[in-house]
Amino acid sequence: GGRISGTVTSAVTGEPQHDVSVAAFDRLTNAFIRSAYTDLSGAYTLGTLPAGQVNVLFTPNGYANPGLVSEWYNDQHAQENANPVTVTTGVVTANINAALEAGGTITGRVTRASDGAPLAGAYVTAVTADSNVWMYQVMTDENGVYTLAGMTAGTWKINFQGGNDYIAESYQDQRSFDTANSLSPSLGQTISGIDAALVLGGKISGTVT
Repeated sequence: GGRISGTVTSAVTGEPQHDVSVAAFDRLTNAFIRSAYTDLSGAYTLGTLPAGQVNVLFTPNGYANPGLVSEWYNDQHAQENANPVTVTTGVVTANINAALEAGGTITGRVTRASDGAPLAGAYVTAVTADSNVWMYQVMTDENGVYTLAGMTAGTWKINFQGGNDYIAESYQDQRSFDTANSLSPSLGQTISGIDAALVLGGKISGTVT
């Protein structure tokens, strides 16, 4: 088969990015073929690929490459716009590189509605506004602060959950997904001040005989 090689860097800093997944998909059928990971120098090689055209997807690791977003070759964020790479048997197709961009960021603080005290360990989730698909989730720190980073371009609804004692809500003070306010951070943009004050729920007790 043929091989593809290249280097992955950050478009923000120019630094090489390790542990980025590089995957090849058949251009016609979209079937997955093979994947590899970048090394400490950001370099990768995809080997034993069948001859033909493939689409190449670069997916950063949330821990090794925080805040960066996936892309298809060459600087495309949708598979249908990917530039094809031609694989030739016995040949290394080099310089199939990527410079990963910073994603959007949403940040804010979660507090207790009764007294304004910070809520640590609250879950903050971003779901797609059109289909309610869960995509990103983080927990608030000891100060009630959270940061959703590395978000792809799109429209999102933010849900806040403070555990069993608190009533979950979406931004801004919405209890229903349908009425939740949407946010659309662009790549590299930070939207701050997306806060929530959660209300302590009531309890019911009794005995079953």
